[in-house]
Amino acid sequence: MPEEQIITKLCRDCGKTEPETKFSVTRRACDACRAKRIKWLRKHPEAPRRPKNEGRPEGDSKRCRRCGETKLIGQFPLRSRGVKHGGQCKICVHKRQARWLKDKRKRDGFGLHLMPENINELVKLDEGRILRRIEANSRRNSVTGCREWLTAKGRKGYGFIYIQAEEKWFQIPVHRVIASLFCGLDLRDGRQFSCHHCDNPCCNEPSHLFKGTAKDNSQDAKAKGRLRGNTKKRKPDD
Repeated sequence: MPEEQIITKLCRDCGKTEPETKFSVTRRACDACRAKRIKWLRKHPEAPRRPKNEGRPEGDSKRCRRCGETKLIGQFPLRSRGVKHGGQCKICVHKRQARWLKDKRKRDGFGLHLMPENINELVKLDEGRILRRIEANSRRNSVTGCREWLTAKGRKGYGFIYIQAEEKWFQIPVHRVIASLFCGLDLRDGRQFSCHHCDNPCCNEPSHLFKGTAKDNSQDAKAKGRLRGNTKKRKPDD
């Protein structure tokens, strides 16, 4: 039987050629040298750490598996906890990510401008089922009278609901859906705002909402003392 070939690797610390089994998957120092260095660093915590990918020649290059060009190793993104370089260069990775994001937005309907033109009519036709879903996922506040959304919310507290239109699902704020049903708001027009009388972001009570513009929203916040730098309510003129 032919003898099995033993793959060796050069340790960057001791300079010895050791079998590859004595190295971790992505390390260039053998396990014995790494154990000694870790033990020494624990005794000397103020000692400077070794930079990542030290020991690799400055002019080392690599071939991108997507574009096929040979580039310097610094033009490849780091993988595996910042130790191993990826197989695709940074330019190809960025192009792939941008293409994926563009396809995702077209597929999932990200953004108001990607909604179908008849989204308002479709919401009107499915009004009964949508209102039942909103009622089932909301709770009435006995103190303020708000109907507060309980499930999916954004960072600012606004609730979101999924609406199906033309075999796609669109994530739309709940208060905008209610405003489109009761206040005549156009869901595709980002210049139309669904404002709250109660200043409760998760409220979807129709009587607490009104349609307005960005100017109306700012004036309402200013009158209630909610703008930055305006901590007190303005007193009416005598």
